[in-house]
Amino acid sequence: LHLGDVYEIDLEGRDKFIPKLHKAAWQGNLDKVKVHAKKGRVDIPDEYKRTPLHLAAAQGHTNVVWYLLNRKASMYVLDDDGMTPFLKAVECGMKDCIHIFIERGADLDIPDRKGNTSLHISARQGFFNIMSLLLKKGANYDHANDVGEMPLHIAVEQQHKDIVELLLQYGAHVNVVDSYNKTPLMLAAKNGQEAVISLLIEYGAHLDTCDSNGWTAEDYALIGGHSQLAAELKIPTTEIQTEDSIITRDSNNSTSLEAIPEHVSNGSENHTEEVNNEEVKLDSSDLKSPPNVSTVEQN
Repeated sequence: LHLGDVYEIDLEGRDKFIPKLHKAAWQGNLDKVKVHAKKGRVDIPDEYKRTPLHLAAAQGHTNVVWYLLNRKASMYVLDDDGMTPFLKAVECGMKDCIHIFIERGADLDIPDRKGNTSLHISARQGFFNIMSLLLKKGANYDHANDVGEMPLHIAVEQQHKDIVELLLQYGAHVNVVDSYNKTPLMLAAKNGQEAVISLLIEYGAHLDTCDSNGWTAEDYALIGGHSQLAAELKIPTTEIQTEDSIITRDSNNSTSLEAIPEHVSNGSENHTEEVNNEEVKLDSSDLKSPPNVSTVEQN
């Protein structure tokens, strides 16, 4: 299991003098939590704006989480990273704590300071079961973060095919674009994700969509060094021109890339270089029909 960004707390060093209630919550010592909770507010933050509820949720201490919530601890205090206790539980993969927050009415779509919701975070971490739970409970898969990314963008970028498929099954829009007009297909093409590309195309991904600089999924495949894959993503056009860039194709349908922006090329200087990969075949017979949402197994 890949856990998320658990707080780094050194009780023998820099965090030696954190509040006693915070220490007890971090350690999951419910008896001490009860003792120290009687002395003041249960949701007072430490120097990093973490409340005892943040710490207990990050560690998966369900008994402490229950107690603090029953003592009226706030579910919506933000730590230094703009994370609520609920979002911290999601990031750390603490499913039992997530269940508790949901039962207590937590807002599933509240974002962190970068606009990422619980679905963005679980997509990034690759937590399929948590993603499934959140979707079942009604989390919004169409919420964009501060750079316009939907959870589907994140799942594709992190190469979590099972989560990509789950989001599509629940109705996530396959041709959704971010702030640069990039689609999930473009991200998959750049990373050479053959299986994900097949899945996206099965759900109706458009080959001819251009990003804000005029590049298509085919061009992203070339940028990533996947020339054979690019051949499978070609579109029937001889020239695409935008205000900032031009894509031209010669008689052999080779592509000349001009003015590749930094956020697209990511520093790559070999985007048109031939690679010795086997030819990618996107045969429709190998693709699964989009399953009915009602058949998705909820874990």
